[in-house]
Amino acid sequence: MKKTKVIVSAILASSLVSTPLLSEAIYAKEALNNLSVSQDNQVDYTEKDFYDYVDVEIEGEMYFIETIIENETTTIHVTDSNGTITFTTLEGSNHTNVESDFLTNNEITTLENDLQSMVTIEEADEDQIEIMPFAQTGKWMNGRPSNVTVTPNGKFTAQAIISAVGSTLGIYGVAASTFANVMIQYNVKTGYFTKRVDVRRDTNSNYLWQRTQTKLYKESSRKTLLKTSTSSPVKKWIGI
Repeated sequence: MKKTKVIVSAILASSLVSTPLLSEAIYAKEALNNLSVSQDNQVDYTEKDFYDYVDVEIEGEMYFIETIIENETTTIHVTDSNGTITFTTLEGSNHTNVESDFLTNNEITTLENDLQSMVTIEEADEDQIEIMPFAQTGKWMNGRPSNVTVTPNGKFTAQAIISAVGSTLGIYGVAASTFANVMIQYNVKTGYFTKRVDVRRDTNSNYLWQRTQTKLYKESSRKTLLKTSTSSPVKKWIGI
């Protein structure tokens, strides 16, 4: 198991305003032995299952984040000095199940309700497979951005943001914790995100290359950019 340690300090926070940080950590790690990286930094990853583990520091607190995607289910374990909170989301579902070894039943119920209400998708993504035939092999076709609003409530803000951006935006590990850190450092009560999924054809018509760009803005007009994250290209099985 590979482990990555990242210290996201207040000093580094200022650099997040104008500089895109790490791409989604998941694309830089081994994923259940099904991942290989080519010379142009593309990831030939055609299986859905993967594993990712990082430990990060946010506002002086260490968080250990373990992400497992298996059988269309995303499970994120977030552990700090209090214990572990586990978030489980079924693909296509807008509900996240919460389990914990230290939260009370009432706190678990509150956190589940908060997670369901904290995310608003203002504009759905287009079906990327439908537009795929118009993208030439080796050339990217940019998708239509979706506006996603994330408003964390109550306690466990870092854990809730990490879970929300994972289940909604497909951002995990280092990138997820960095978004959480930016929102906490800048006291952002509501995170205004845009998500854009780009596609391009593979030489094999059974596959599609995909990359995701996510941006976090300070206000609803989405003018003040706080952070950008662009994933490495990933090869997807579409079975045409």
